[in-house]
Amino acid sequence: MDVHVPGDRLGPYELDAVLRDDGVVRRYRARRQLDGGMQRPCVLRLMDLRGVDDGELPEQLLDEARQVIALRHPGIAAVQDAGRLDDQLYLEEEPHAGVTLRDVLDREGVLPVGVALRIGAQLAEVLVYVHRARDDGDGEMDRVRPNLAPAHVALTPQGEVRLAGFGGTLFRDTLVLTSARSVRDQVAYLSPEEIVGHPWTRRSDLYSLGCLLCELLRGAPPLQADSIAEARRIAAEDPPRPTGFPADLGDEGTALMDDLLQPEPAARPTDARSVWTALWSLWRRQGEPADDDTLRALVRSVAAVGAVLALALPLGLGGCLPDCPEGWYEVDGSCSPYPPDWTPRWEQIEAGSLHTCARHTHGDVVCWGAGVTEEPCEPGNPPYTFDCGQAAPPAESLIALGLGGHHSCGVRDDRTAVCWGRDDYGQTDVAAVEGNTFAQVDAGLFHSCGINDADQLRCWGNPYSEPVPDGGESFVEVHLAFQSTCARQSDGIVRCDGVDSGEGETEPPPIVFDAFDLGSYHGCGLRPDGEIECWGSDEEGQGAPPAGSFVEVTTGDYHACALDEEGQAHCWGCGGQWDHGQCQAPTVPLRTLAAGEVHTCAITADDGFLCWGCTSPGFDFGQCAPP
Repeated sequence: MDVHVPGDRLGPYELDAVLRDDGVVRRYRARRQLDGGMQRPCVLRLMDLRGVDDGELPEQLLDEARQVIALRHPGIAAVQDAGRLDDQLYLEEEPHAGVTLRDVLDREGVLPVGVALRIGAQLAEVLVYVHRARDDGDGEMDRVRPNLAPAHVALTPQGEVRLAGFGGTLFRDTLVLTSARSVRDQVAYLSPEEIVGHPWTRRSDLYSLGCLLCELLRGAPPLQADSIAEARRIAAEDPPRPTGFPADLGDEGTALMDDLLQPEPAARPTDARSVWTALWSLWRRQGEPADDDTLRALVRSVAAVGAVLALALPLGLGGCLPDCPEGWYEVDGSCSPYPPDWTPRWEQIEAGSLHTCARHTHGDVVCWGAGVTEEPCEPGNPPYTFDCGQAAPPAESLIALGLGGHHSCGVRDDRTAVCWGRDDYGQTDVAAVEGNTFAQVDAGLFHSCGINDADQLRCWGNPYSEPVPDGGESFVEVHLAFQSTCARQSDGIVRCDGVDSGEGETEPPPIVFDAFDLGSYHGCGLRPDGEIECWGSDEEGQGAPPAGSFVEVTTGDYHACALDEEGQAHCWGCGGQWDHGQCQAPTVPLRTLAAGEVHTCAITADDGFLCWGCTSPGFDFGQCAPP
């Protein structure tokens, strides 16, 4: 390959600096000339196609690049363009300030356990997104494969991960890399089946993630070889099984590493979501709040001693990209779908009767409690068959959640509804509302409802429990009890319909509420002045809220909880036989919370999970034990 130097022009690109030479591919910091004299900073990858014997390889590479262009995730350095310039293939990537993980490892050797888990959890989240994109692509994303070598993992000054390596043909199928450095930087992070030429699977990516984590924790990936031939021999005859992980990783973390690095794909975890959940849970239990600060300090210190900035922007530089898509933001010199002050976090938590689910801002959903198996209840089973798959969400991105007795519902990115779990009355049959797009959904015992984009209420399931409340067509919030439906209109009035239990939960006062929630036998609403007013059953004191100003209210079967302006939870009810500890609110600051039948769960101010209740035998189905 011709070695270009700073100042060279290559098509529309002006090269500013050589960033990295991987033997086959060179990366440059560059600027693309745009119409009107404007420029777009970028990273330019060049691959020399001269001497390539396979005439189909260039087109395969371009096909891969075009598929990668469709990926949009905060954890991925987006590819903006791809094509051929004479005898070279080029990829134009968005720039980010930061250093590569290879730069950090070359200086530090190993990383603290908490920092390694934090990086691993972020990469596992990217794998969840990529695997889902392949599933949703109907074959149009079949060449999208992450490259989890440290040289392709960037760390921003904020401590966020950006994966900047994809493609199947170049680094996996043909294994054209030949140098010892290429073995170290690429092949050592492939699964044994890929090294010997067997097909890639999603579990291959999980092995690659295990290799990367192994180096973060032990200082080297499992495979040590000086050539591809040696790597193939080791992978075929005796794939390494590393041991000696740091004691701080704990038994559970060590077991996860052992699972990820199983030579046989079938012995590894089944999917990226379970690995992401496990790594995140490990970090929450064993990491430190200061891990993020440690990671940011590492990036700064490595950059300060002259490490190559892998993704081409000086630290602190706010680049100017003139062509961000409509609705996107200019952040750190690149285009992002999220505003500058946005931080990925758990955004929503919902409680069903005996299960709980939480939704991340990236759309991923994690659930716990009754119904974690994926096999739904058979129609005709008694109503209190608890394990119905209601805590086994689909592997797709959701923007809203609603949980019921034995089923759950969500809203996809395209605003269509999806439900899972018990379906003996059609409560998960969203075909009944085909053609509707929703902003919100909720689930009861035998029915489901949602508010569509026209602010109309649409319900499906048991016809005796799904009537639409009278009073208008402009609704902004909906909540369901076992067999009743309540919805708040745009004027703040809550209207209800369906089968009342006899306790009056379908008879809210005719006053304005800013928000409300509906339990099995009572409801509570948040008035504009911050006070709470409840209606329906007061058998256990759930109808007598505390005085004060609150910002959120949630209702369960026989209790209710609210958050004050300081993030403190206040719960009431639980005054008799239905006291299972669900009113024993903690004193730590919370961001949002949700009440179930005998439990309450919350997202804490530091983005963790906290649940209470479930203290009585026979009522603990794991809904109080978040991952």
